[in-house]
Amino acid sequence: MTHPGDQDIQNLKQACAYAIYHATIWHDWRNDNQANYGGEIDYARLALDYSVEDAAFQLFIVNILVDVKHGYLTKNEENDIPREFIAILKRERENFEELGYDLRDLRSRINI
Repeated sequence: MTHPGDQDIQNLKQACAYAIYHATIWHDWRNDNQANYGGEIDYARLALDYSVEDAAFQLFIVNILVDVKHGYLTKNEENDIPREFIAILKRERENFEELGYDLRDLRSRINI
């Protein structure tokens, strides 16, 4: 059996960071902003190929997605996030703010 090399470990770290980013920050941002951009073509086109009932259901789903207000990482509602990880994130709060992201909005879980 061969052991993973340094490049393999780096590739794994990069893949994990990519998966975590898309399952949390990116997905969270898209869901939260659907209500703000409901009239934009990215979201409005969801209803173009549907009946009135299906289009209404699409709007209902959008509202459900943006109404979830649970699972925030720094709140740790389920007490399942390592405290050290939360402390590291909080130390980086200013870096998040420079990017226009409020760390309090970062979720630890998203239904995908």
